[in-house]
Amino acid sequence: MNSFSPWKRKGPEREDIDTKSAALKASPSVVSLTSLTGGKMMFACSGTIIECEDVNGTFINTVLTFATLLRSPIDANAIPDDIKVEIDLYVTNDKPFNGDMVVAIGHSCGRTHALMAASGKFSLDCCKFDCKELFRANCIITKSGIGGPLINRYGEVIRVNFYDDV
Repeated sequence: MNSFSPWKRKGPEREDIDTKSAALKASPSVVSLTSLTGGKMMFACSGTIIECEDVNGTFINTVLTFATLLRSPIDANAIPDDIKVEIDLYVTNDKPFNGDMVVAIGHSCGRTHALMAASGKFSLDCCKFDCKELFRANCIITKSGIGGPLINRYGEVIRVNFYDDV
């Protein structure tokens, strides 16, 4: 899979300094997740550390991501018995409004673990899925961005990224 990095793009689509600043502000909370079964990769996505607790000198993190990470490649309603999840970490109160600038953040899977950041506009319009809780942003991400944070211009996490091949 090719790594998608808007910072390497050329031309008018290049991310502006505000997008980069917001992405870098939130990046310490973004992790790369890979699920494996039988030693083979099943799925790779991103997640966001939403809580960190010190338990007797050991830090325990709670990561928000999508359950697709655990889904069996054979039976979508089952979780494999031998599943292993690898997590790589590299070191709001405001509600979004229609048209607000947002940034989707994730880590690419593979060797580079490059930080991905794609800006776009938040939309209150519902997507094609029958779920009123889903909103839409026009950030262009890859599947590795699933589960990563969608942040506002202040670097606050406002939603979780989902990918649809539209």
